[in-house]
Parts: sequence; structure tokens; C-alpha cells
Amino acid sequence: MLPDLIFKIFLAAILFLSLIYPVYKFIFIISARRYSLETFKLKKKVIKKKSIFFSIIITLIFSLLYSLKVF
Repeated sequence: MLPDLIFKIFLAAILFLSLIYPVYKFIFIISARRYSLETFKLKKKVIKKKSIFFSIIITLIFSLLYSLKVF
């Protein structure tokens, strides 16, 4: 039982690391589209921080649920 759980956690970690960047870029692009160019330059750091935070949360939840249900 324990080796199977460790293997699932390992696969979830690999899935998390491989999905974090595409999800980040997707959220960043969607968030950046609502601002004009001048406003975007002012809020770029805030948008990046929010995008990183949301991508980590979304990817972590998805990878854990996916690893428990599918792997």
C-alpha cells in the first residue's frame, strides 16, 4: 500500500512540474488582455504574482486529484 501511494505522489509531482508553466502563461495572457498597454505596464508585477499564485493552486489540486483517480 505504501509504495503504491509513494509512486502516485511521485507521478503527481511530475505532473505538477510539467503543467505549472503552461497554466501560468494561460492565466497571465487572459489577465493581461483586459488592460490597455499603459495600465498593463503599471500592473505587470501584480498580474504576474496573481498568475503564479492561481497557477500553483489550480495545478496542485488538479495533479493531486488526477493522481488519486487515474494513476
